Amino acid sequence: MKIAMIVVSSLLEVVVVASASAKRREVPALVETMNHVGVGSAQVPRLALLEIVGRAGPLIGLADALIGRRAATGPVLHFLGAVGAHQRVQDRVRAIAPALVVSLVAVATLIMQIRR
Repeated sequence: MKIAMIVVSSLLEVVVVASASAKRREVPALVETMNHVGVGSAQVPRLALLEIVGRAGPLIGLADALIGRRAATGPVLHFLGAVGAHQRVQDRVRAIAPALVVSLVAVATLIMQIRR
C-alpha cells in the first residue's frame, strides 16, 4: 500500500505542477478554456499560485498521516471545482475529462492517506 501511495502521490504532484506551469505561462488554450467556464483572466495566476503552494503537500504527507490527509484534500476540492465549472457550462465529456481524471487521482491519494 505504501508503494502505491508513493506512486499515486507522485503522479498527482507531477500533474499539479504541469497544471500550475501552464497557468503561469498563460497557455492560450488553457486561458480560453478557463474564460469559457467563467474564470476571469485575473484569477488564473491566483489558481496557479494555489496549485504551486499545495503541490508538495501529498508528498510531505507520506511522512505524516495527518498532514497527508489535509494536504490531499486541497487538490480534490480544486479539481472537483474544475469539473463542476465545466458541468455548469454544459461542456462535453471531452472537455471535462482532464479535470475528471486529475480529480480521480486526487481522490485516490486522499483515500490512501485515510486508509494508511
